[in-house]
Amino acid sequence: MPLKKGKTDKIIGDNISELMGSYKKKGKIGTSKPSSKNKAQKQAVAIALNQAGKSKMDEIASQYISKDALLEAKKATYCGRCGHTHVKGTKCPRPFKKKKS
Repeated sequence: MPLKKGKTDKIIGDNISELMGSYKKKGKIGTSKPSSKNKAQKQAVAIALNQAGKSKMDEIASQYISKDALLEAKKATYCGRCGHTHVKGTKCPRPFKKKKS
């Protein structure tokens, strides 16, 4: 049975249980064969979160950081010119550095 699409916790949980059921029956998740039940569970969580378009770090960070701060952190990007982190769409405030080629 294919995985369900959606971002709710219930759908993600259903997908994890479906993947774990597949591991218990066939001994593999998709094409991989995790060596232990713990590794299979971690892989099932990663696959289910990826299907939902989320990441485990987003789940963990949302417990400790407000949503506004999390969105601001996602707006920041690494600058290839100076090596610092800047907000997306703004110019590098260090114009004296030359572009890396």
